Amino acid sequence: MIKKVLVLATCMVFLMAGVAQADYFRFVTNSGSNVTIADPSGNAGTFANLYTFEFGPTSSNFQTYQGFCVDYASVGFGNYDNYTMINIPAMEAYREAAYIYDKYASINGAIAQLAVWEVVFEQLSGGTVKTVKSDDPTGSKFYVTNAGDFSVADLTLADTWANDAYNNGKNFDASSFRLLVSPSAVEGRYYGIEAQDVLVRVPEPGVLTLLGLGLVALGITRRRSK
Repeated sequence: MIKKVLVLATCMVFLMAGVAQADYFRFVTNSGSNVTIADPSGNAGTFANLYTFEFGPTSSNFQTYQGFCVDYASVGFGNYDNYTMINIPAMEAYREAAYIYDKYASINGAIAQLAVWEVVFEQLSGGTVKTVKSDDPTGSKFYVTNAGDFSVADLTLADTWANDAYNNGKNFDASSFRLLVSPSAVEGRYYGIEAQDVLVRVPEPGVLTLLGLGLVALGITRRRSK
C-alpha cells in the first residue's frame, strides 16, 4: 500500500509541475472599471480588471486562475473551446506584462490592466510605450479616449507602471507565468488572432513539489497509524 501511495504522489508532482494543455476556457469576471480605448480600428468600450478565469479539460473539471487580458484587439466574454496553456513567448512585451502583474496587480488590478494593455498593444502593434492618456497620444496606437471610472490620477499611475515595466521588465523572470492562447493561435503569433489571449500566474514548481512530498508524508503517517 505504501508503495502505491509513493508512486501516486510522485506522478502527481510531475503532472502538476508540467505545463498543462486543455480545452475549456471561460471568463468568470466579466466586469470591472469602465473605460473607452482608441486603437487603429477605432474606439471601443471595455472593462479593466484583474480577471478570474476557468481553464481545464471540461466545464466541470477546471482550475481557477487570475490574470490579465493581453489581446485587447479581440476582447470577448463567454465560453471557448480549444484553448491552450503555453510558456511566455520570448518577447519583451509579455515579460513586461508579467512584471506588471507581479509588482502591481495586488495594488490595483484595473490600473494594472491598463498598463498591461499599454506595453503589449503598443509594442506588438508598432506603437510607442509612452502614455495611456489621450492628452498626448503621439506615436501611440493605444490610449484612453474616455476615462469612464478612472480618474486622471489613475491614468497617470497606469503610465508610471507601464513605463516602469518598459524600462525594467525586459529581463523579468516570467517562469511562473503562462499564456492561455486562443484556438487559432499559431506558433510565434499569439496576438490579434480571433479570441482573447490572457496572462495568468501558475503555482511555482517548488510549491507543487512540496505538495507532492506532503502527500507522501501523509501516506506514511496513515500507514504507521494502522
